[in-house]
Amino acid sequence: MKLPKLSIITVNLNNKAGLQKTMESVFEQTFKDYEYIIIDGGSEDGSKELIETHSDKLSYWISENDNGIYNAMNKGIVRAQGDLIIFLNSGDYYVSNNLLLYASKRIDPGKADVFFCRFIFDNPVSNIIVVSDDSGNTYDWDLQNSNFPHPGTFYKRSVFLTIGVFDENYKILGDFDWNAKALINHRVAFQYVNLITAFFRADGVSNAAHHMNTFEHEKNKILSTYFRPAWLFKYINNHKDKIYGALLEKALGKMYKKKLNRVY
Repeated sequence: MKLPKLSIITVNLNNKAGLQKTMESVFEQTFKDYEYIIIDGGSEDGSKELIETHSDKLSYWISENDNGIYNAMNKGIVRAQGDLIIFLNSGDYYVSNNLLLYASKRIDPGKADVFFCRFIFDNPVSNIIVVSDDSGNTYDWDLQNSNFPHPGTFYKRSVFLTIGVFDENYKILGDFDWNAKALINHRVAFQYVNLITAFFRADGVSNAAHHMNTFEHEKNKILSTYFRPAWLFKYINNHKDKIYGALLEKALGKMYKKKLNRVY
């Protein structure tokens, strides 16, 4: 099997130390059939100068003001030319120098459109480090409780051409919105790969305490848009600990599972 070419996209804003760690993680990979794209949001902490120092190793980079993280990620998607797109934002890094080699051998773009793996969740505030679920069963039918791990998800570039890029109206959960739309509305084929990919630093915008109201607003908007009827989902969530709630959840799960294209 011919190994897929990868497009790695890093988005950064005033996180020079994290960006350096992320860049080193990519440059040290033994698998070299990738292009590396960095989208910087006009940083003023020396990030731009750091990028310039390594510009010979980059396929494309830019440092300019943007309209948020999803605007920056979309800029990267437009520039990408690989078979698979991966987002590894500043501060995140791969678990080993051979990670991309292992991933490229495990992932076959001919079998699905979205591949999600595992990751290590590192919370610098609580000093808690957790490895994500080792079972794809969580994602059998809904994403309402568990979005795909951001740095552990591989997207076929062609699927962005078909469905479109991230909705830039979202400030925190644009990837959650895209994943739900792709799987539920467009029946995009997805596959779980039992591979731990990266350390995810939980110090970004989605985990900031002062953004919790925005987070909840966007989450509720996504749930009400894709998981219908909304009243039924709400009822089940409020009665999961009761027998009839569990039975309803199981029945609804079967219905949604039929709507999704899951590949094994």
